[in-house]
Amino acid sequence: MTRRLASVGLAHGAETYARPPHLATDEALVIDALKDLLHTLQAEHEPPEWVVLLEPTCPLRTADDVRECLKLVAEGGYDSVATFKEAELNPHRAWRLTEGVPEVFIDGAIPWLPRQKLPNAYQLNGAVYVFRAGLLAPETKSLLVGRPGAVLMPRERSQDIDDNLDFTIVEALLKQYNHEQIPATIA
Repeated sequence: MTRRLASVGLAHGAETYARPPHLATDEALVIDALKDLLHTLQAEHEPPEWVVLLEPTCPLRTADDVRECLKLVAEGGYDSVATFKEAELNPHRAWRLTEGVPEVFIDGAIPWLPRQKLPNAYQLNGAVYVFRAGLLAPETKSLLVGRPGAVLMPRERSQDIDDNLDFTIVEALLKQYNHEQIPATIA
């Protein structure tokens, strides 16, 4: 599959980078692959100033979503920007089970409050990350480096494919969008 993806990229004028085997596992972190790539580019005397990461597991982002992130970096003076969506589960409603005993996940949280009384909560949606490459130090654990900013995307375009159910949902949404004549920037 990797070679097939690389051939498509090459056919469209992209440079490709094959991750080392230890960074191409299910347990490998994207940030570690990016650090390795930046190290390789530095060694080739081609260090980028900025990195734009578009993860393939979030295929419903649009070109406008990417533009919004780039605009925020350019005009807002941010060092990094990522896309977010409203949280699927407000953390004030989350629980942990300790030896089968339910406890609120956040001390002092009242999970019984009406939704309208809970604080707003957001989560990364994995669609777009933009960051200043020079701030991704070896000890860095996050792609939100320096002065971070956020672009909010709607829930219907924030689908992240992690399993077969997610894939089925995205496939159904794409069929719906095609029937509704949504602009081609969706895919």
